Amino acid sequence: MLIDALKGQNFSGRPPVWLMRQAGRYLPEFRAVRAKHSFWECVFTPSIATEITLMPENLIGIDALILFADILVIFEKFRGKVVFPGGKPYVECSMEEEVGVDVFEPIFETIRRVKKQSNLPLIGFAGGPYTTLTYLTKEPTKKMLEQVTAATREYLEKQIEAGVDAIQVFDSWAAVDGLDKMKKICFPYVKELLSGLKVPTIFFAKQSSLYAKEIVETIRPTAIGLDSSKSLLDVRREVGDEVVLQGNLSPEILLQDQAEIKKAIDDILDQCGKDPRFIFNLGHGVMPNIPQENVKFLVSYIKSFT
Repeated sequence: MLIDALKGQNFSGRPPVWLMRQAGRYLPEFRAVRAKHSFWECVFTPSIATEITLMPENLIGIDALILFADILVIFEKFRGKVVFPGGKPYVECSMEEEVGVDVFEPIFETIRRVKKQSNLPLIGFAGGPYTTLTYLTKEPTKKMLEQVTAATREYLEKQIEAGVDAIQVFDSWAAVDGLDKMKKICFPYVKELLSGLKVPTIFFAKQSSLYAKEIVETIRPTAIGLDSSKSLLDVRREVGDEVVLQGNLSPEILLQDQAEIKKAIDDILDQCGKDPRFIFNLGHGVMPNIPQENVKFLVSYIKSFT
C-alpha cells in the first residue's frame, strides 16, 4: 500500500500509515533492549537492529517499516566518533580521512534480514547533509557539505542495493532559519542525494509545510513529509496533484484521550483520506512519553477507515 501511494496509485480506500520514530522509547520492548545494549551497539548489531526494526509490525500493526539506524552513522565513513553525553549528541571528527562504504555493512545486513522476515515495505534513510553536520559544527563549510553529500549518496545507493523499498531524507534543521538559508544549505545537496535514485524518495524537514512549494519545485522528491504547521489541503493547493503528501498529525495529540485523538485523525482523513497520493504520518516523531495504546489506537483507527 505504501508503494502504491508513492506511485500515486493507492485506491484501497484508506491511506497507508507509518510513523517517524515508530520503533522508539515509547515501546517497553524497545526500552528493554536498550537497557542491555548501548545505542550504537543496537544500530551496528544486525540481530538487534532487525529486532527493533520489526517491533512496530509486531506490536502496533503498522503498514511500513523504517530501518533502525541513525543519521549520524555517516561519520563512521570519516572515522568520526559520536558522543552521547545524555543530552543532544555531538560528533568528534576531523573529516580528513575517509574509509570505504563497507563500514556500513552491519546496517546493510540488517536490511537483508528485515526483508527476509517481513513482507512490509522497508524505508531506508539518511540525514540531510546540513542537518547531519550541525552535530559537528555550527557553520558547515561548502567542502564539508560536499563531502557528506557524496558519502551519503553512496550510503543510500547501498541501502537500495541491500533491499530497501523507499528512501527518506531527514533534514530536520534545514528550514529553521528561513527559506533563503534553506536554498543555500539544503536544496543543492539534497537534490544531489535524491536525483536518480532507483526507489521512491521522501523529504522531511521541520517547517516543511511552510516551504512545501519551493521544496517540491527544487528538490523534486516523490513525497514530501509535512510538519503540523499548515493544513494538508492548503499544502495540496500550493504544490499541485502530482507530489505525494505525507503527514501531518501533531505528535502531542497522542497524549490526549482517544476521543480527542479520533477527532484529530478524522480532520486529516476528511482532507486526504481518499487521496491516492497520501501517506498518514506524524508531523514529527513519536515522543517517548506517548502511551503505546494511543499509538496502537491511531494505527487501528486508520486501518478501519473506509
